[in-house]
Amino acid sequence: MENSIIQRIKSYISPELIDNLGFTTNEPEANINKGFDIAIPAILASLFQKDKNALSGLFTSVKSIFTDENTDFATKISSMPSVLSELFDGHKSEVVNSISTAAGIGHGSAETVLNTSALGVFDYLKGIAPDFDLGTIKEFIGTNFSSVSSLLPAGLAIPGITGWTDTHKIDVDPANNVPPPPVTPPVPPTPVETHHYASNEEARRQDKKEGSSILKILIPLLLGIVLIFILYRSCNEHFISTSDTTDRTDTVTTSPASTPVSENTTPATREKLKVELPGGVTLDAYKGGIEDRLVAFLKTDYKGKSEEELKNVWFDFDNLNFETGKAVVTADSKVQLDNIVAILKAFPDAKIKIGGYTDKTGNESYNLKLSTDRAMTVKKYIADAGLGSQVTGAEGYGSEFATRDASASEEERALDRRISVSPR
Repeated sequence: MENSIIQRIKSYISPELIDNLGFTTNEPEANINKGFDIAIPAILASLFQKDKNALSGLFTSVKSIFTDENTDFATKISSMPSVLSELFDGHKSEVVNSISTAAGIGHGSAETVLNTSALGVFDYLKGIAPDFDLGTIKEFIGTNFSSVSSLLPAGLAIPGITGWTDTHKIDVDPANNVPPPPVTPPVPPTPVETHHYASNEEARRQDKKEGSSILKILIPLLLGIVLIFILYRSCNEHFISTSDTTDRTDTVTTSPASTPVSENTTPATREKLKVELPGGVTLDAYKGGIEDRLVAFLKTDYKGKSEEELKNVWFDFDNLNFETGKAVVTADSKVQLDNIVAILKAFPDAKIKIGGYTDKTGNESYNLKLSTDRAMTVKKYIADAGLGSQVTGAEGYGSEFATRDASASEEERALDRRISVSPR
């Protein structure tokens, strides 16, 4: 099964883009997909192995590119080669050649894949740390480093990764900038989820054969157009399938926050309750709701729990609703968000992580993006209230922890659609 971190990052790059890159570059879609599966962990691994001082200048450039909402796509993609050159200590061409060899795609295709992967990685990291805080980023990548680095093919030319030395470099023929054939038999390509594209693969191959001469002229133009359609947070809804846009309640209900342990149980009734905070402030809430349980937990000696124990403690919002298929909070739901802000103000030493979840229906790439965007919406609301330092991160998990089958009733599946917080 595909690594979940890589899958989440790939959700920022539309499946249609990967599919169309195969068409416009005349490369097999599976090989292009494999290129992304190599390029993304290569970028993450290289970020992890550098110290903060080495990354400081790089992320100064990245921050200027990604924090300005007016920066257009063309500017972002044109900035990636210089960013990657700095990231790989001037060895970007070796990395491109390694991806080209391992994925079985041309040098130009590999460079396009690497640049586009970088765009997706930095956009994803912006969601983890909006200000590109190096400590938060290093901690996040470190937590997932073993699973990420295991995806790198042996001998991939990245300084400091997979036993990099001068003898591990892949030599390049200066005459044509093409690496020689591998000495050992090539490793069979890792199986890649191909979504719904396999059914028309043969027909597409025939189209490529018949129109190859035309494609030689159209490839540069088509490639530029296709890249514009990379799915970032503001421009992905036209790729959503009918099953994704099925009307949903989109209500965050009381349910276990993840397959691990949850501190929540579903209350039998919705009894109103006054939750008292330190300092005499009271909140209007429900008995057994997030305010009731979270405050009770924060009043305990929870700091004595280990990090591993706290990772498995989650509290679900029970009165938080979003507009259907969007990350827009409904007006009536802001009451509970304001309550969480008040709780964090009353417990200034408390920190939380926010998690977003969906049910098992619809396209998983879309579910991952929607759950991430909704978690980020909650994080932004708290940050706008001046408490951003108390939110350690926000992450979407899609249907990874959903327990109800896609064919279950709407009432049952609604329990899997939620936003949760984990005290830290």
